[in-house]
Amino acid sequence: MSKYTLEKLEQDITEIINDLSALRAAKGHDYSGSADTLDNLREFGSHGVLVRIGDKFKRLKHFYQQGVLQVADEKITDTMDDLINYALYLKIMYGQETAANNKTLRCYFARAVRGVNGDAASVAEVKANIQAALQEVASLRETVSDLEIYCPHEHEDRYQQAWREGLFSSVDVLNQCLAIVRLCEVVLVASDPASSAGVAVEIEEARKYELPVLHLWCHPPEKWPDLINAYKESIH
Repeated sequence: MSKYTLEKLEQDITEIINDLSALRAAKGHDYSGSADTLDNLREFGSHGVLVRIGDKFKRLKHFYQQGVLQVADEKITDTMDDLINYALYLKIMYGQETAANNKTLRCYFARAVRGVNGDAASVAEVKANIQAALQEVASLRETVSDLEIYCPHEHEDRYQQAWREGLFSSVDVLNQCLAIVRLCEVVLVASDPASSAGVAVEIEEARKYELPVLHLWCHPPEKWPDLINAYKESIH
């Protein structure tokens, strides 16, 4: 094999970047219904993009470990392309979010998904917990200003699909959530940690990195906005 020169490296990278630019343009046209090409990604912010990166990385890792893909209609090079583009989106959106409003409080919403039954929880129980979390988060977004909430329950369908395909284990899902905990400024605990091993671990992770933890679950949901606003006032 001939030497791979710096000139050749730059030439190949330029070719890849040009191909990725064409791919971004095509997908941006398909996914975004507005003049804002990132509109479809802003719903869940940069945290949502990080989840998508995690999905792609797990798929890539599974391919290198197993040598096969469960979804045959997407080539492994397509996954690589998506991973690069999502990393670019993440950097752009993180910069925009940071510059746009330094007063925005970035929160992690910790709430039981499977509860005390863990992996043995029924489908109905999981669905009920997810629905409750979505309603609680929607209410907080409506009633508390300058609040950015990452809610794992909003991505539970992706986790379940990855789990069914053998790409994620329960530990993988939790580790990905813990990585996002570390990116937040405060953890909002919406269920009793004694009823959920996952929530307990998320609280432990927050304390490990000296992140504040607000135990909302001790109070009725209608009091949660007041508790969060009081905390916001205390730090500004």
